This record gives sequence, C-alpha cells and structure tokens, in this order.
Amino acid sequence: MGEIETEGPRAAELLQRLLTNDVSKLEVGGAQYSCLCREDGGVLDDLFTYRHGEERYLTVSNAANHERDLEWFEAHAVEFEAEVHDRIEDYAMLAVQGPTARAIVSLLADGELPPRFRTAELSIAASPALVCGTGYTGEDGVELLIAPGHAPAIWDALLQAGATPAGLGARDTLRLEVCYHLYGNDLMESRGPIEAGLGWACKEDTGFLGSEAVRATRTAGPAEKAVEGTELEIDVRGRTRTAVVSRKPLFVKP
Repeated sequence: MGEIETEGPRAAELLQRLLTNDVSKLEVGGAQYSCLCREDGGVLDDLFTYRHGEERYLTVSNAANHERDLEWFEAHAVEFEAEVHDRIEDYAMLAVQGPTARAIVSLLADGELPPRFRTAELSIAASPALVCGTGYTGEDGVELLIAPGHAPAIWDALLQAGATPAGLGARDTLRLEVCYHLYGNDLMESRGPIEAGLGWACKEDTGFLGSEAVRATRTAGPAEKAVEGTELEIDVRGRTRTAVVSRKPLFVKP
C-alpha cells in the first residue's frame, strides 16, 4: 500500500475537496473510506483516511496508484494551507484478519485494540504501531501500520501467536465474498462510484472534485450497474469456470 500524510490548518479542507466522503465527519482517531475522483467523475483510486490529530491525516492508497495519487494531492494542495508528505517509505502494513485475529493481536498488544473504523497507537510485540480497525475482508481484524524495520519481528510474533500467512490471491476471494471493490476491476477512471455501487461513500454536497458529474449520474441513473442472478463463464488462466452472480451480503461497507 501507499501512504500520504496531510497536515496543516486547512488539511481538512484539502481532503474535503479531494475525497468523495464527508471528511468533516471524521473524528480524531477515526477511519473513513472514500474515492478519489477526476472532474468528470472517473475514479482515480479508492482510499482509507485516518485522522491522527486535529490537523493531521494519513491516507492509504493502492500501491499501483500511489505516485499518481500523491501528484494529485500535491497539485491541489497549493490552493490550501496544507502540507502533503509521501510516507510510503515510512510504513509497512500487515493485515491480520479472521475470527481469531483480534485475539491473536491482543496477545502482543500493550493496550486495548480499537473498534472498527477507529485507530490507536499501541505497542505490538514491543514495537510501536498504528493499529486500525479496518480490513479488506468480511472478517473482523485489524491492520497494522509499522516502521519497515519492525515488520519482520512483528510478523514472526504474529505467526508464533497462531496467525497463518495468506497472500493476495486468498485475500481476493474474501473481498469478493463481501463485495469489497478492487480498483482496476470494479471501479476505474472509466467507471465512476455510482456505477460501482459506492454512492454511499459520495457526499456531493461537500463539493468534492467530480461531485457534479457524480450527482448527474446518480440523478439520471448509471449506464451500467451490478446485476443479480446472471450465469457466467469465467476464463481463469485459460480454464473455463462456471459462476453465477449472487445477491450482496447484508454488510458491504469496508
């Protein structure tokens, strides 16, 4: 993942201009999901933003989009009294997800883990970490943002406490189960947030970049949308698999 830090007296105003969700609702210690849009409503990325302090925020981007996201933040920061810093080299990120995830991390933590959509600065296996009640699976758990030099020790401690390593392919099956979006697949520059079913994360009244285009699509109805019950054949590396489009689970917000 990539990390972008925004700070200063007007940092919230900058993020309100860039992000589709209502940043004014984000409390200190809170987490918020949103999209980053172009003026025409096309999606540049989907992001999580954590508020560290009154004037300090950390936004986590998709790694493949990080450089573009950072340039977008920097280009618009000139309009505001806000500083934008590239923090991709300052953090490693470990996601601990599953029915026993919190119990495992709690064994290594020096304090209580934050609830969902909250953050806490704790020591994990004797190393400082930003612990976030977020994740890209339908399971409970936390994401740990830590200094890269501390990552191997925390990784080893998590495995010793009972965690099992899982790669991106396994994680992708879990995000599919809960209908979490994958940039470049479910949303992209040519597919806006309304088409992708992310209207709940778009608050057009805040005036974010692309808000007028998003509002127009919401009002008129999208040209494409997710459908239920369709039978499909999927090409998986040259092998045909049968599939059916099923109804979304009750909980779909990341």
